[in-house]
Amino acid sequence: MVVAVATDVSGQHVVVDPSRRLSTPAPLLPGYFHNNLTSTGSQHFSTEPDRFNCLRTFEITWKLRTTPGHGAFIAALRSLRTWHENDAKKTDMLIIQINAMPAWLSSSRDSALVSPDDNIRLYETVKPADYARWDSLMRDMASVVRDWDFTPYYELWNEPDLHFWNGTEAELLELYRHTALAIKAADPAAKVGGFGMNNWNRGADKKKINIIGYYPDSLAERSAALAHLIDSCAASGAPLDFISWHAFSTYRSWVRDGYEYFERKLASRGFAQTLQIVTEYNASGSYRERKWHAPFVLSLIDLVKSWPRFHHAYAAYQDFTSDPQREFFGEWGSISRNGLIKPVHNALSLLSRVHRTGTTRIEALTDAPVTVFASIAGDTLRTLVSNYVSPPQLAGYEVLLYGDARINTDDLFLAGYDSWKEIDSTFQGLLPPKGDARIVAAFQAAGTAYRRSMTNEYRTLDLVLTYRGVSRGADGLLCRIDSTSNNTIFRYDSLLAEGYSRNAAVSALLSNQALRSSVVSMKDSTYRLSIPPNGIAYLELLAKRDPSAVAQVPEAVFVLDAWPNPSRGILHIRTVHGQVTIHDLSGQLMWKGSIEGQGTIDASMWPNGTYVIQSHGLCKKIVKQ
Repeated sequence: MVVAVATDVSGQHVVVDPSRRLSTPAPLLPGYFHNNLTSTGSQHFSTEPDRFNCLRTFEITWKLRTTPGHGAFIAALRSLRTWHENDAKKTDMLIIQINAMPAWLSSSRDSALVSPDDNIRLYETVKPADYARWDSLMRDMASVVRDWDFTPYYELWNEPDLHFWNGTEAELLELYRHTALAIKAADPAAKVGGFGMNNWNRGADKKKINIIGYYPDSLAERSAALAHLIDSCAASGAPLDFISWHAFSTYRSWVRDGYEYFERKLASRGFAQTLQIVTEYNASGSYRERKWHAPFVLSLIDLVKSWPRFHHAYAAYQDFTSDPQREFFGEWGSISRNGLIKPVHNALSLLSRVHRTGTTRIEALTDAPVTVFASIAGDTLRTLVSNYVSPPQLAGYEVLLYGDARINTDDLFLAGYDSWKEIDSTFQGLLPPKGDARIVAAFQAAGTAYRRSMTNEYRTLDLVLTYRGVSRGADGLLCRIDSTSNNTIFRYDSLLAEGYSRNAAVSALLSNQALRSSVVSMKDSTYRLSIPPNGIAYLELLAKRDPSAVAQVPEAVFVLDAWPNPSRGILHIRTVHGQVTIHDLSGQLMWKGSIEGQGTIDASMWPNGTYVIQSHGLCKKIVKQ
């Protein structure tokens, strides 16, 4: 929506209206595939302060893979209660992955590796030898988990369109029917779904349809295992509480197409209230850990925020693997194997801060090509602005293959395009478009997107943020994430350039990763913000009040940088007769000041790990001594 502000035309505009209160749908909160693989990852996760829209775990699958029999599995399962209940406290939805056939129950004895990277054996990827024993196992599992303090969401299988499943699709559908009925028999409140497809439009029989771009419903009906799951459940009466798929693509429209197709499909088969859950998502490999990665993820969440019955989990919380030479190599996690926090994790943390418990989402309209999230809690306004600029080539392909023209690579081949290089040259205007009028129009639109992206790649946006109703101004903090600011990957690379070894660079950064901010002040209702391409800015402002009408007047007056993060108990603050002293745990004095005027003070924790000392009442400021 375009917002016109006639009094100021010197920049593009964001208008935040605290009076316009909105609901906060679940997709606005981040979610994670919670895969903490090291003690560092577990420590990070234990300090996450905010709530997630969903968390997905694989601990029960691990026990299926590693226990020698039915009784041993149930005994091992009981030991996981605390893990799952702690996760459940942080999320609206806890997803339990069932993704392995135990060796002692498998219909195959073949122990050959199907993937050396995942150490998965063939016998783990097929149907059970005895469905009665499998059903009993699933009933006993559900009976144990039923007593835990949350409603479980059981997801049957993971990416059966890849090497994780080596039976037929018919066998997978039969396995789902047995599993869903067995779980529901033991725990009717439990939710059951699947299949966690790597691509929403693929089948489990490994027959690939090599089409990129527009995917017609008729083709999805023939190829998509999830479409067949919906049909199977409709025919058999098996329960289907959700369907799940994965999204590893830098094309947001590809995600939109999958969601819209399944909304139609589910409704047509009597499952209109069934959820869709993207249980793993991320950018494509070559785009991860790059400058546009974090803004892309925020833009994707902005896309899905209004979708009903939808949830999503970023894959993953921590890198699955490590590289002996490199700390950052395009892996899946939001933190590295050694515990270094990536920009995408910081971006999701700030989004959580905007929509944390106790805040109310408010309207934010803009005429700028940015993503904006905003909320209010008391007099505190939180605004997150992200300037996602995709690479020109990617912008062109998204319009060409996923735009209104509805063309795909088959259409391009029939029109005479036999190489990606030829398509790229057409984007750039070096070759004229060819084909029918529909394809020519698609190339013209794609060329426009390509050129716009080329311009925006180097263009800093000058934004005018207007907060309606905040006439007396505000004080607060500005936190930035971009190619250098709050970017651990940049800091790590800089240390390597200075001659640090990998281990020394990691060690230097581990205890110094809290988000850094700067103090800002807004005199009236307008704040001017410059944001670079693929930059993210978070503003947390405390609106000033009229002292004649309000007895307590908070005012941020001093900021103390403190490392490591003081939220972990590193500092404490004392006040004695108007004196302010800050000590570390050893008792060493770090800062001393005094209050001018009458009043009291307190200290607030901000996103960068700093304390902001605030005065209240008639106290005007704090003076450093």
